[in-house]
Amino acid sequence: MLEVVKGEGACYRGKKVRAKCDCGTEKIVEKGALRQGRNKRCMECRKREQQSEFSRVEATHAERAALHAGFGKKRPTTADEAGQLGLLHGIHGRICPAHQVPMSMSVERRVFRRKRKKDGGVTERAQERVRWTCGLCETARRLDVAGLSAKIRAGDYPAILRKNQRALLPSDVVAKYDEEMACRRGRRAEENKRRNRERRLLQKYDLSPGDVASMAEAQEGACAICHRTDRPLVVDHCHGTGLVRDLLCGNCNTGLGMFEDNQLLFLRAMLYVKRHRSAS
Repeated sequence: MLEVVKGEGACYRGKKVRAKCDCGTEKIVEKGALRQGRNKRCMECRKREQQSEFSRVEATHAERAALHAGFGKKRPTTADEAGQLGLLHGIHGRICPAHQVPMSMSVERRVFRRKRKKDGGVTERAQERVRWTCGLCETARRLDVAGLSAKIRAGDYPAILRKNQRALLPSDVVAKYDEEMACRRGRRAEENKRRNRERRLLQKYDLSPGDVASMAEAQEGACAICHRTDRPLVVDHCHGTGLVRDLLCGNCNTGLGMFEDNQLLFLRAMLYVKRHRSAS
């Protein structure tokens, strides 16, 4: 436990103080970290605690291997089996909070490699992590996956299918789920297009879908210029006043926009087409 050294030289640059550990090591620490309890021990004490923990983990490797050899690849399905499997694994008696049985322990070792800039060599750093698992929780997770598979087959689709669930589910169930989600995305896209179109009609022309349907019914579903009924209709408006006129097909509406509603250009275009048609 770090304690502040009292007397002359205890304060170091205002924000830091000199503290002494139980092992006799002195170090400079921040006042805030010492006050909040974030810095309780020196680095040497921390290293000794980690080494002692890893030595306890390594001491149980042989016992765990012998116990696993007795079980083989069988997973515990009852509280008794989970307790037997966790007796030698449970350092300090760690208990599963859900099932109140001893948990099994495994050590994960990872090696990190980093290339040095000076000489181009590689520095390796090993890290070990102790992981605790409950056999009954693993069994419950697999039972949940089985129930999820039955729900998907029955047509009850969850909102999200996680990666670990995909790995455990049958391929036909995953394919059925993906197909249903693709259909839902397609329907959602069509619904978003319809809503965006209705919002644009309301914002730009102050028309509701019912008003557009009434105009189409009055025109008998035909364009106001070419009278064709095999083309989708759009709302036409005057660019000068902004007033809504009638429903036109896309070609007629584009033509009016290209001619900029200029009657002289329409007349010249009509005479142009007439002259070349008579010449041919």
